[in-house]
Amino acid sequence: AIDRLNFACAHSNRGSSIIDAAIALETLLGDQGSRQELSYRLKLRCALLMKNDLEERKKISNFVRELYAKRSQMVHQGQITITEANFTRDAVNLVSSVIKKCLFLGGIPDWPTLELSGKATLPSLLEVK
Repeated sequence: AIDRLNFACAHSNRGSSIIDAAIALETLLGDQGSRQELSYRLKLRCALLMKNDLEERKKISNFVRELYAKRSQMVHQGQITITEANFTRDAVNLVSSVIKKCLFLGGIPDWPTLELSGKATLPSLLEVK
């Protein structure tokens, strides 16, 4: 995931940066070998991991959904439409924050437990810089 974050930062092409940022999130938040409902799992897990407040979780979930849609657009159509000037930077920053959170926790969380408990009362690193 850290290599993909570095690649995302190094690309001059925003589409390539989006692809690498999405791959980094898949590495951290996905299940090995399973592609079913990947977009749903990524946005759910990222929101649970990074925020405790429902409205903030919704924002994270929506952002990850948009990131994954742009990744798919680039991979399958070879082009990407980014209207927000800071979207790529925000994607890279989110991946960086997820990596920091996992390091802070000592590893990748037990996703089934976190998802089923609904109790993601982990300290948020997005506010701590």
